[in-house]
Amino acid sequence: TVIEVPVAHVSPADSLAIRDALRDLPPRMRAAIVLHHMAGMTVPQVARALDRSENTIRSQLRTGLQRLREALHDD
Repeated sequence: TVIEVPVAHVSPADSLAIRDALRDLPPRMRAAIVLHHMAGMTVPQVARALDRSENTIRSQLRTGLQRLREALHDD
């Protein structure tokens, strides 16, 4: 399943870079990032949706965002 979420004020090139960086994340980490930061779900909602603990989701969000920053900074 593909979740299309419009991102305001992002150039097409940046949008492609973000999509590519997201694609490189592990699937569970990517799902947590998309559900929380793009779909606007709370950490408890994401945890329930992914059947994970809230601490696991927080860890995946923290690590995932760091990886995204590094990937996007390198480009």
